[in-house]
Amino acid sequence: MIRIHNDATGDLRAIMARAPGDAAKLVALIQQLKADPKLLSGMNEAVFGGNRIGPIGVKPWRTMRNQTGQKPVFRLRAWDLEAAGLHYRLLYLYNWPDQSLNILAVVAKRDFDYDAPNDPVRQRVYACIQREFPGA
Repeated sequence: MIRIHNDATGDLRAIMARAPGDAAKLVALIQQLKADPKLLSGMNEAVFGGNRIGPIGVKPWRTMRNQTGQKPVFRLRAWDLEAAGLHYRLLYLYNWPDQSLNILAVVAKRDFDYDAPNDPVRQRVYACIQREFPGA
């Protein structure tokens, strides 16, 4: 099951305000992820869709995992969006207790630094994980 956190919904609304076409494609991607069991199961793999095989690429967000005590935090990108010049990332956490995938942020890669401790998106995601997913 995929859940979209309120913060990610806010991200999508902000994208909609500045780039409605991008937002529509991101919403369609999320709907595709929800509807496709193969993609859904791949979202919890350490590496899925590498070498641009399949519609998405998934990797662990290692620096966030290290910061959260190895909680299962991932980043996802869609290869077809990348090919069209849309470089967005879905940042999400797998919550073991209820076995849900929780999209916590939707960001343009150019506006985000995975490793910078002071990046506002990184700080927001970390605070959300600590506050809402302590048992993940």
